[in-house]
Amino acid sequence: MSFEIFDNLRTTDDALEIEKELLLLKESAYKQKGEGFLEVLQTRVKKSTCDFILSFLSNKFDDSDFIASKIEEIISKLKSIPVIIIKIGFEPSHSQITKISDFLCKTVGRKVLIDLFFDPQIISGAEIIKDGKYYDGTTNKKFYDSLLAQTKTVPREGDFLIGRLK
Repeated sequence: MSFEIFDNLRTTDDALEIEKELLLLKESAYKQKGEGFLEVLQTRVKKSTCDFILSFLSNKFDDSDFIASKIEEIISKLKSIPVIIIKIGFEPSHSQITKISDFLCKTVGRKVLIDLFFDPQIISGAEIIKDGKYYDGTTNKKFYDSLLAQTKTVPREGDFLIGRLK
């Protein structure tokens, strides 16, 4: 089964928003013999979520247990999407987030979510954590390594720009 509801997810914040909607729908499945579910579906979730759920449930709205299990299946699939943590030195626009996400999905070969952090002390580049492995691709790290190689001594805390460059 294709989960096209995930196609426009880029960040963990996007995923949390969808998860909240799904949990609200799951809870509503048992209210008013399913009528609460239809009301929530039509009034309290985004249209894209509503359209997906309508298609996914194949109009079987009278069985609360079926609805809840199907929504749980979607949530489980959502939680199985790998997360890549990225720390960058600027606040990216929506289009930049989309480009980063598309690049990572293409590179990894599957759908991934970005957990994005802003750190104004990063000069350029990014710190990335994927599958528990840390990669420092910032110029801060390169500058620190270069300074270390030139001086042959470990810079001390408080030295010019060094406090944050480790």
